[in-house]
Amino acid sequence: MSNPFDKEEKRFSIITPVYKDAWRTFDMFFKCLSESDYKAFEVIISFDGKNTRGENELAKYIKKYPDMDIKSCTQEWGGAPKARNAGAKIATGDYLTFLDPDVYLYTDTLRTWANAFGPNTDVVWGFYDMMMGG
Repeated sequence: MSNPFDKEEKRFSIITPVYKDAWRTFDMFFKCLSESDYKAFEVIISFDGKNTRGENELAKYIKKYPDMDIKSCTQEWGGAPKARNAGAKIATGDYLTFLDPDVYLYTDTLRTWANAFGPNTDVVWGFYDMMMGG
């Protein structure tokens, strides 16, 4: 599917709040993102409260996927909305998307979303799976 934008792809900021041990889903989360056919995105992991283990695990994925733009921030615990807002403050993308770390995008999701945006479209939603259980 072709890109709808004239000269450059619009950039997505994928903002992911992480609380306690939610980092355990990073493996599949980052694997799916690495397989995306739309590469104009950044990932912002926003830790909801101090999370040394999560930060250490994230460092492994930053090394594993050196071509992926991965950032992080940590703020005092305040719930997922506060973590999302903290991530949004450092986002540099044209579009924001908020995904929990157990949400896995299909390969063509970001391209489909990019193609759906237009002058009269403010929100696009869909094309991902959420894995339940262990």
